[in-house]
Amino acid sequence: MTPSWKRGRVWGAGLALLLVGAGAWWVVDEQESGDEAIEIPARVCHGRISAESVPSLFPASGEKFREYLKNFDEAKESGSCHLWAGKEVIFVEYREAPFSESHRKKVQRFDTPVTLGDAWGYMTESGWIDLYLPCTTKSGAVESRLKVGAVAVTVHASVVVDTELNEANKKLQALAEFAAEAGRDLHGWYGCEGPKLADGPVSIDWSKRP
Repeated sequence: MTPSWKRGRVWGAGLALLLVGAGAWWVVDEQESGDEAIEIPARVCHGRISAESVPSLFPASGEKFREYLKNFDEAKESGSCHLWAGKEVIFVEYREAPFSESHRKKVQRFDTPVTLGDAWGYMTESGWIDLYLPCTTKSGAVESRLKVGAVAVTVHASVVVDTELNEANKKLQALAEFAAEAGRDLHGWYGCEGPKLADGPVSIDWSKRP
């Protein structure tokens, strides 16, 4: 916080102190705004997800990378992960979810359909990607917490602007890649052994965009 300078008996000395104070505030502000290159770890969210596409969703320099986690130390019924860097944020959530053709029609009715092999989901008008991952082969531990057939993974990045959602949007392409990375990694971490999910980014069906 910038100190409140008292009025000195000598005006010149008071002005000098004021300038020093202003200069010190400017230096701190520059440090807080951040000019240093942002370093992103190879994996994020407690090491659960590949971060290959994450740098494309953050600025090159600014406030350093950090993350806030809930239920990413071990798989639960749901969990979330927030990633911050350079005043931008990426959000990831996993949760148990229904997986049926009727549910698919319901969730894709008003949003843009997306797929990743046998996984399907949708992209909202704001650029959130919600992906439903089938869990056909699972361990006994998974059976106890996953009773509805799928793990849903939701991702969003603050750099993806809803007014610029189109096939040429490089940030949206990076988000589609990250959504696929998160889907594949969390599918396996959760204990789902099948089916195998497709390589590459989440596919967005632009022909069915509302």
